[in-house]
Amino acid sequence: MTGSKVFFLALALGTGCGGAKTTTTSTGSTTASTKLDAGATTDAQRKLGHFTTADGMHGFVLDRTGATAKLQIDGQKDIIELTMEEDRDRGELRGYRYVGPDNKRYVYITVGGSLVYFKGGDEHRVTFDKNADALGKPTIAGAPVKEKARYEVRGAVLTPIAVRTKLAAFKSEDSANLAKVAEAFDKADASMFVRYKSVGKDGWQPHLTVTPSKISGIGYGRQEHVTDDDEAQRHKKLAKHGGVIYGFSSPESAQGNHIIVSRAASASDVLADGTPGLIWEVDSTTAVFVSLDGGRYQIDINQEAEPLEQGAGPESGWPKPVTDTYVDLTMISALAKAGAGGDETVAQLEKIDGEWNACVVKGWKGAQAKIDTGKLSVGQIKAEIKKLHKGCNKHLDAFETAIVKFADDRAKARQALFTKASAKAKAAQ
Repeated sequence: MTGSKVFFLALALGTGCGGAKTTTTSTGSTTASTKLDAGATTDAQRKLGHFTTADGMHGFVLDRTGATAKLQIDGQKDIIELTMEEDRDRGELRGYRYVGPDNKRYVYITVGGSLVYFKGGDEHRVTFDKNADALGKPTIAGAPVKEKARYEVRGAVLTPIAVRTKLAAFKSEDSANLAKVAEAFDKADASMFVRYKSVGKDGWQPHLTVTPSKISGIGYGRQEHVTDDDEAQRHKKLAKHGGVIYGFSSPESAQGNHIIVSRAASASDVLADGTPGLIWEVDSTTAVFVSLDGGRYQIDINQEAEPLEQGAGPESGWPKPVTDTYVDLTMISALAKAGAGGDETVAQLEKIDGEWNACVVKGWKGAQAKIDTGKLSVGQIKAEIKKLHKGCNKHLDAFETAIVKFADDRAKARQALFTKASAKAKAAQ
């Protein structure tokens, strides 16, 4: 009688004679599979057995009777030790991964009791098809050897030379304060200097971020009507810092009309290739980089391209300093909150913004009265809106003057910082 017939006969007879059932496999040996898994209602509840794919192309013996699981793939001599890992999504358990010492997934058990087998890049649903003998001692054993993520490898190099590691008195927000940055460069030793290496157009480009993300500045929404480009281009002093200025208004708003400065499309805040500086701190996948001129950038250290090299590098490879001097109310107010100056400028800008709001609210009363007559063409309505905005442009001028003064002063301070920090960087070569 074949092994499969014995198995089905045993199922038919039940346990009426007392004691636990055993069965004989096709090889003629005796196994405890039936005894062990007698009450199993799902494939996952079977601690020992042979499992196969629906097409019969892949099969294996899975033995979970001991302290660790073991796997033997059909046609192979090796017995692989498996380590179980929980698979959770936002805290919710979804299943269990069984990985080998090579850290590859072999089997996955869902919380619903199904088994999945991984072969190459394919996933196969498998089901129990016959009993099997318990597996012996693993020939491939040990805990999974996990390859470290790029950010872990790079972080291990950068963290020991970071400002907040070697000069522990400094805080995160000090990276926004030019006076504190100057102090850090003065105290830095040769090992702390690094330079940025461009990650190319496909990499994650580091952009200027004047303060840590936990410190936010004032930001306003925009209304439906806005001053035109001719008005924006009139403010050439702001344009030299890469900014454009617009006034926004709405006839329905009594308080939400604001002046907003934006970065010009032609202005870039991307960190230039070869820029030298210090790593201020490393936070998981991000390194805070401060250039010799006090520019503050967040660099992704988990991307494929290596973004940083140790050493400041030759001066001939350094880009021109203080090229990105753009600021707006959001940035200035964030700097003020970080203790890096700008409090007076913020107060001044908010006052001017309030005066713009009052002016356009008044202007809209007259314009709306004309529009409501229904006698104006589309062109005439646009002309009325432009007229009311133009009547308030002295506030745009005042706003620009305040922003430009702050930008000019900060640019001068950054240039002075570069002069001192670059001397220190060259001496560290």
